[in-house]
Amino acid sequence: MGFLSKSSLEKQDYQPQQQPPPYTYAPSIQANASSSTAPYLPQASNPIMGPPTPIKSFNIVNSGFWTHKNLVIMYNGQAILHVNTKSTAAGFGSPVVRLSTDPHGSVVVAAAKCKNWSSGCKIILGNPDAAPKEAWGDVSSESWSDKQFGFYFRDRKFLWKRTHDKALGGSFWGSKDFKLVDYADQRRVLAVYVSDKKLFSGSQVGRVDFMVELGHDLELLSLAAILGIEETIRRTEGAAAGSGGGGGA
Repeated sequence: MGFLSKSSLEKQDYQPQQQPPPYTYAPSIQANASSSTAPYLPQASNPIMGPPTPIKSFNIVNSGFWTHKNLVIMYNGQAILHVNTKSTAAGFGSPVVRLSTDPHGSVVVAAAKCKNWSSGCKIILGNPDAAPKEAWGDVSSESWSDKQFGFYFRDRKFLWKRTHDKALGGSFWGSKDFKLVDYADQRRVLAVYVSDKKLFSGSQVGRVDFMVELGHDLELLSLAAILGIEETIRRTEGAAAGSGGGGGA
């Protein structure tokens, strides 16, 4: 699978490959979903007028209570993807975030694998259990404070960048709100992840607003990337809280 190869950013002849997506959403939302089968097309030449307007939004909720191990991605009130996070190696290995089209995890369409000793994660389309190691692509932290993470899709680089922009739904103090941009045109916001966790709400976790159609593959890969990033942040914050709780004056 060569869609995540790290080739030179200097390529100017990029054309999205026209090929059928390797998955479909649940049939119940096909009539309501926008035409996400169309591939992402760069639009750097178009003028940018004001804050972007979402064309669709996915809500991410807990299927349990006060846990992120089992999540559901909702579109127009219907479940379209189920997210399960489980550690490998009998609970002691790197957590793997699996996105599937059914609640039992029978059909895995994308995944993210956290790294044990560094920021970022690895991502893949399709079932990770049947994929060779080289099929995984890197989601790498590109700043010392983990403010942005880069990944490749079909020789094109994309970034999930931390945002505090209120116009996008970002929080001034939050560290878990991100915007997705094309590396070659970072003024244009493609999608936004907003952490919607409320103090007295055990269900709402976050929301993804899409400003443009990315196509099935890039949309799925972007979701896997941000869910892997968020899991890494939670693990880092949890470890810091645990290590800091043992001290005393």
